[in-house]
Amino acid sequence: MQNKEITKLARESLQGKWGFMALVTFIYVVIMGGLNFVFLAGTVGTYLIAGAMGVGYFSLSLKIARKQECDLSQLFSGFKIFLKSLLLYLLTIIFIFLWSLLLIVPGFVAMLRYSFVYLVAADQPEISASQMLDRSKELTYGYKWQIFCLICRFSGWFILSVMSFGIGFFWSVPYFNQSVTQLYLEVLQTRGEVAI
Repeated sequence: MQNKEITKLARESLQGKWGFMALVTFIYVVIMGGLNFVFLAGTVGTYLIAGAMGVGYFSLSLKIARKQECDLSQLFSGFKIFLKSLLLYLLTIIFIFLWSLLLIVPGFVAMLRYSFVYLVAADQPEISASQMLDRSKELTYGYKWQIFCLICRFSGWFILSVMSFGIGFFWSVPYFNQSVTQLYLEVLQTRGEVAI
């Protein structure tokens, strides 16, 4: 499936949910951004909850993509696997950083390789953090170029979001994340795995 079709599916999934996901994104930004205003302790706090919040956010994206019932409390569902999500976040950052030491390109490739980590965590919370990383690496194999093109496709939206003093991000971020989620489900379907 081409990115044009992926983004179309994302828009269709978000019909009737745009306002809800804008609110979710706003709350996410307030929590993560608010912690940064607390010197030192806020930075530590951000690192501590970033993984859990990421898992929760993509859990909502998955439910929307699968046309399942969702509510605001699910944004915090990642805290059910708090230690695992924390380890996942730290390992992802460490691996991307280590690959970046070689050159910018390997670091960027590593970032693409781990594009599905939070989706995997939301979908398979029972597996270990290292297995989540391996699973993302496995699922993105052969799809990194498409993920890169998907990011490029949204660059205009993100520029417009910046020009709107950041307000546009409350819609462009859910749109982008829903597109990544749709691609994830497409990869599962292509591989003959359960995607519903």
